[in-house]
Amino acid sequence: MGCTPTPLGLWELGSGRIRSLNPATANLEGFLDGAEASARTAAEFFTASAVNRPALVWA
Repeated sequence: MGCTPTPLGLWELGSGRIRSLNPATANLEGFLDGAEASARTAAEFFTASAVNRPALVWA
């Protein structure tokens, strides 16, 4: 996730709280790194369709 130039983020499904942003997303939003965004929600960074679509689970 950290090496891709594509903006990516991980968030909690219920609350929408950001767990992690990759460097591309952090840079777009003006953060030094993704850890600064942990007090924010996915709705502040991603489109409603991305936030509301069913979860993709990777195992």
